[in-house]
Amino acid sequence: MQKQGTITTIMPTPAPGGYQSQNGWIYTFMLTIQCQDGVHSGEIGTKTQNFPMNTGEQITVEMTQGQYGPRFKKINPQYAGQDGAPQPQQQPSQPRQQPNTKPRDYDAENRGKCRSLALCAMIAAGIQPDYNLCDKYVEYMMKGQHFDEDGEIPEFISKPQPQNEDIQY
Repeated sequence: MQKQGTITTIMPTPAPGGYQSQNGWIYTFMLTIQCQDGVHSGEIGTKTQNFPMNTGEQITVEMTQGQYGPRFKKINPQYAGQDGAPQPQQQPSQPRQQPNTKPRDYDAENRGKCRSLALCAMIAAGIQPDYNLCDKYVEYMMKGQHFDEDGEIPEFISKPQPQNEDIQY
């Protein structure tokens, strides 16, 4: 049930003073509001340690009966109608559009994975990583061929690469 009135008292609830929710810690307060039909008291929660409103201010709340007594949920007047009820959307809902993003390039992902594997193999074999040679391996792997399919090993793989023993660190 919706209530609109003036805040008369705000007091933090006793320890622990709130509860843990999926959205983080919620601080709870005992709120009393003066409405046209009388005085109503209940618990209200907020994400801030201090309640964001002061006594004497107007507030619109949704009042429900919780497990431990009346509970209030503040209704933002910006999103409520004149009677305080949420207004329905004026336009029919449209499917949610993604921002201008390019479609996923699976070939680029696979090239990256192949390049990473080729570099890891070079490092594991003790070969100084050579990005030009690595790109040749990637090109070969992306063709989907195996060494024994065409019967010969590509030239860039069969030639041993010279290793420079005088690497400066």
